[in-house]
Amino acid sequence: MDVKQKKLPLIRTQNHPFCYIFRSCNTGESLESKIMKLSFPLKGLILGVIFAAVYLLLAGFAAGAGHGTVLFLAPIFPYGLGLLLFPFIGFLAGNLNSFFTKSLFLVFLAIHYGLVLTVIKSMWVDDFPYFEKVWSSSPILIILPLIFYVLGNLVAYAAFVHSLTHREK
Repeated sequence: MDVKQKKLPLIRTQNHPFCYIFRSCNTGESLESKIMKLSFPLKGLILGVIFAAVYLLLAGFAAGAGHGTVLFLAPIFPYGLGLLLFPFIGFLAGNLNSFFTKSLFLVFLAIHYGLVLTVIKSMWVDDFPYFEKVWSSSPILIILPLIFYVLGNLVAYAAFVHSLTHREK
């Protein structure tokens, strides 16, 4: 038997919580199939990390080393933990196969939006003069993080809608 034609062995696993996420426990799937199922969540995780890094950079430019608006830092509050949420949401967006992951995806987005709105509400009055100062000096520092954040959310929701309309066969 040629090495190229050799199939990888079937992997049997015990039931564990990730069975609900990956829907691959005790199904007799090949290792190749399992790796393919993991490729989309890993791509989502990597895109989430990239999104977090670029968004932090854009929000940092808008903050202007403390002389600008900190309004765009709201999605990464509290204490920068929001940066960890973006890769997790990306991971979930890459694996929206089961009801559990779809529900988890929506719950984490709701938590994220709740925190963002709470932070914006608490800092808007104090930050408004800085927001105006940044807008008058360079509107692009306001527009870029806003567009990037909205586009990132649209991509996440597009993955969610795609998972609803295209069933895995």
